[in-house]
Amino acid sequence: MAYYIRIILACFALLLLLGMMIWRGPQTRDVALVATTPVGHEVAPGTAISLTFSRQVDRRSAEARFTLTPAAPGRFFWDGPTLTFRPDQPLLSDTTYQVAIADGLIDRRGHPNSAALSWTFHTRRPRLLLVGSAPDGTSQIELADHDGSNREVIATDSAPITDIILAPDHRQAIYTRQAGRRLALMLLNLEERFVRPLVDTPDASASGPAWSPLSDIIAFERASIQDTVIEHPRLWLAQPDGTSLGPLYGDQQYAYAPVWSPGGDLLAFLNGIEQTLEIFNFTNERRRFPAHTSDPATWSPDGRALVYASTTTSMDGTGSRLRRVDLDNDTVQDLTDGTSADRHPTWSPDGAWIAFTRHTDSGGSPIWVIPADGGMARQVTFASDDTDDIQPTWAPDSRHIAFIRIDHVQRTRSAWMVAVETGDTWPVLDGVDHLAWVR
Repeated sequence: MAYYIRIILACFALLLLLGMMIWRGPQTRDVALVATTPVGHEVAPGTAISLTFSRQVDRRSAEARFTLTPAAPGRFFWDGPTLTFRPDQPLLSDTTYQVAIADGLIDRRGHPNSAALSWTFHTRRPRLLLVGSAPDGTSQIELADHDGSNREVIATDSAPITDIILAPDHRQAIYTRQAGRRLALMLLNLEERFVRPLVDTPDASASGPAWSPLSDIIAFERASIQDTVIEHPRLWLAQPDGTSLGPLYGDQQYAYAPVWSPGGDLLAFLNGIEQTLEIFNFTNERRRFPAHTSDPATWSPDGRALVYASTTTSMDGTGSRLRRVDLDNDTVQDLTDGTSADRHPTWSPDGAWIAFTRHTDSGGSPIWVIPADGGMARQVTFASDDTDDIQPTWAPDSRHIAFIRIDHVQRTRSAWMVAVETGDTWPVLDGVDHLAWVR
């Protein structure tokens, strides 16, 4: 009898165990990360952040548990189990970031993760992108530290380069080269160090490129060439692979100096016929403000205001004042009085200051700064009356400005740096025509 009892008890135990397994269901392991980017210590601040999960997850659960430290606003994109976060602005330079998905991430079966997922990366330090020209007309593009050290040639061109514009992702740039009587746009990949044509056709001259915030669309000035005559420019759009998207809108006749808003939903440009600054919202609606100038406007970092230069005429002659447009109420405020020639405004990354060049009757064009909401302007560079300081370009820290100094006596052009707070100024490199900050 004891033998049969043991058999019955054993069967009962097996049934109990089987029932518990059925009741609890299969044990599911936590979701893991099978791929992450970026990684390392020399990450471009404009790089998107991507993470691939080991299986499909609840997307809202993942987005709610995503954190980037230090924090930065941005947008989410999905491709299967891969989540991509694109910051609205480039990340801080020379900074360690942590990407994390907090515990509790839910997969498609409703299983919550018991532990957090995370990794870190470090963004590279800011450097200067410099364009110089040789006596034979050839051009050289190089990277260098802010003091001119660690120079590195990344591209050359047999023709003169008239300007260079860095993409918001800081991984590529567009420069304008002379091609006979016309101009052409060339795309430079800063990471892989190669150059290819972007807009280079014999029937048109292309210049004035402007990158959209996501570095996916380029607005530029396109001037048709008819019987060797270069017509007024119109604004066209293109993709970085060279695909033409056609004109910005159909009825434009003379438009130039495009500048994208930080959010990418607006494009500011100059109307050469109406002599106005126009702000286009891509639904054929345009706001206009009087502007007699050839200089591109500069956007505030939050995209709610612009500053531009506008020519003034009085009994004392012709000058140029800086004007601020606040888009919340379309009000226009004069930042300077127009008694001097104030031009080439550029907004600091922290939103606090506007740098600009000021030319007076005494000669020379030093760089000045003024509070972005108005106030007392202050001169920050000092040189002789035979010297022009041009192309003020804010460093990412908003505490330094790189610029080009033209010495008309020595007939030289060189890159310089100034500390905005103290006015300390020092040379960076000789033989530089154009510059930009690479983060």
